[in-house]
Amino acid sequence: MEEKIKQLYTDIRKIVFDYLILKKRNIVERAWEIFPQIQEFSSWFLLKNEFNIEKDIYLYMKIQLMEILQDYMDGIEKKDMVLLHDVLDYGMIDFLKIFILEEKKEEMEVN
Repeated sequence: MEEKIKQLYTDIRKIVFDYLILKKRNIVERAWEIFPQIQEFSSWFLLKNEFNIEKDIYLYMKIQLMEILQDYMDGIEKKDMVLLHDVLDYGMIDFLKIFILEEKKEEMEVN
């Protein structure tokens, strides 16, 4: 799953970069394209505490992820580019960073 998380992280960073820097305004379509990856990650995380995270912290993280997913779906449904940018950049990317080793994050930031 680690490789899939890294790929999702990279894909989201590319979408955000293209939206902010290159002014590509197809963020709704691109966010929808990665839905299967987001769904797979979310199911993996929500169904089992793979890292044996303390119960209270894990519950809090599950709630956070559900809020991110709700905003993600709202953004797609309403075709809200700003909401999708925010949820991808400040929601999903930050959440995924938790599962990527620090040295891999630095390496991925450069690319």
